[in-house]
Formats: sequence, structure tokens, C-alpha cells
Amino acid sequence: YRGLAERMAMRPPVSYKRFRCATPGWDNSPRRKQGADIFDGSTPELYERWLRTIIEHTLADRAGDERIVFVNAWNEWAEGNHLEPDLRWGRAYLEATKRALHLSGEPGAQSTTPERQRELQDGVARA
Repeated sequence: YRGLAERMAMRPPVSYKRFRCATPGWDNSPRRKQGADIFDGSTPELYERWLRTIIEHTLADRAGDERIVFVNAWNEWAEGNHLEPDLRWGRAYLEATKRALHLSGEPGAQSTTPERQRELQDGVARA
């Protein structure tokens, strides 16, 4: 998972419109007995770092209504890909999402300018 998050978060810009996405986890082996993709080692902290990075890239690269990031998925339990509270992590992935959206609480994160914080908060308020 760590490698996936790092690679996807740091993908270089492209010449076409691409919207970034983060995922809290992925294991489709229950649905695919052969050729399954499993990204082991997800934690709320890694997910938060990934989401925060793509939010920062989006704020820097996009304007207005194009400031969109995707999270896959809210409740894809069969593929270990959900934000909903569970027995292992509780609400940690939801809280990580909240912190990433507000750009606060990430240990070791670079500080964000007040202007960027206002831009993000304005975008969240409109959503």
C-alpha cells in the first residue's frame, strides 16, 4: 500500500485533464481467485498523507470547479476498501479524511499557507 500511495500521489502532470484519487485500501481477492490485486499495509496515516498530497496538487494545478479529488470508496467492504467505521480502525479513516481536507493534524507535514487553507475551506464549504 505504501508504494502504491507514493507512486500515485507523485504522478507527474499530464497534458489532459486528470482528476486524482486516493483509496483507503484494496484487496479484490474475495471476488477474483486468480489475478487479484492486494495492497497490504494500509493505515489511516498513510491514507491521510496520500489524500493530503493529492489535495495539495489539486489546489496548485486546478481552479474553480475543477478542484476535485476522488476517494475510492465509502463502503466497498468486499474489497477492503471502505471509510466506514470498523472494528479494527474505528473512525480513524474518516478522521484522516477530515484532517486531510482541513490540512491539519498530519505529523511531519509541511505547513500550508493561510491562503491555501482558506481556498480549501471555501471549497469544502461549497461542497
